[in-house]
Amino acid sequence: MAAVLEGSGAGHDALTVPAGGASPLPVDSSRSGSPLRLQTHTSLNQGADDAGRPSPAAERVSPRPSSDLPLPLTALIGREQERAALCALLQRPEVRLLTLTGTGGVGKTRLALEVAQVSRADFADGICFVALAGTLDLTRVIPLVAQALGLWEAVDHPLLEQVQDYLREKHLLLLLDNFEQVVAAAPSLARLLASCPHLSILVTSRAALRISGESE
Repeated sequence: MAAVLEGSGAGHDALTVPAGGASPLPVDSSRSGSPLRLQTHTSLNQGADDAGRPSPAAERVSPRPSSDLPLPLTALIGREQERAALCALLQRPEVRLLTLTGTGGVGKTRLALEVAQVSRADFADGICFVALAGTLDLTRVIPLVAQALGLWEAVDHPLLEQVQDYLREKHLLLLLDNFEQVVAAAPSLARLLASCPHLSILVTSRAALRISGESE
């Protein structure tokens, strides 16, 4: 808000509503004075150049996987042997689906994040993290993967095929966390692996996926 007022040359009096009731700032009448509304207005102004065209950042529309893994709140203590073994498995070309199983709270997610971080340099196209905790609908797995990849669903193109087309030539690690509640959707992962020869998938789950090619 201060930046908006300073940029317009207004002082403290700019927040005073005139007698007619009109506010000098572009706020939503239903939420007058809302900082969120002011922030949105400022962001839109900053996103355009002098010619009124979007900035280069706004023009980037090509999807790309995110390698921004969730930031662990604590250091990984111990597990050196498990971490080394998992990293070694991911480097083996015949291991393309690796499932890390264990009971709830044992530390599967924390270990998988550490392995993904250490293995980041081994995947030229990065790492895509997909959180599935709380997901009960089997049909939501592929849409969540597509969302993490930055893909938008096309009316005339099934979403699974879009994901397959995008990942077909990518050397990427897909990290699917908490898969146990949608384990029946595992065949869709098999289809991804069959059509994307350079894709590897690391899964955390309380139960194995029981599909061909899985290393547990």
